[in-house]
Amino acid sequence: MDSQKQKTNYLDRRMNERKKWDWIIGIGVFLAFLAGAVELADAQETPSSFQTMTVPFYLVCSTPVEMRDTLLSEHGEIALVAGWLDTGNQWLLYTSQSGKTMSFVVHKSDGQACIIWSGVSESGRAFIPNPSPQWPDETGATTQPQDKWN
Repeated sequence: MDSQKQKTNYLDRRMNERKKWDWIIGIGVFLAFLAGAVELADAQETPSSFQTMTVPFYLVCSTPVEMRDTLLSEHGEIALVAGWLDTGNQWLLYTSQSGKTMSFVVHKSDGQACIIWSGVSESGRAFIPNPSPQWPDETGATTQPQDKWN
């Protein structure tokens, strides 16, 4: 078997293994957003449409450097979008050049990087930037988005 075929088989096995974790990682994303809602509750009353729940799940964590290197070498992903929060935490959205894979990673202030959610889009739509974001008017007036993206 030639080396290219071995690489392809290895990547196929790795992607299949990764798919097994998608539901667990999806729960992690939900809990991350839920945790954000809890922090928001400290500042203001929680909206009635939010529901509080505790769900056990696993996180895949390492150092930020190991996470970056592994996502690049195993899946060809690089960070395209990032954010730094006042808590000292950071978040990064990694994606492959083909747009077929993506990983949402949180760098916690204690020096750990954890994959909160990752997945595969065979059609290459794992990362699609909003072509024309419709920000709300700063005066408080509501505006209707022109293209239903928001």
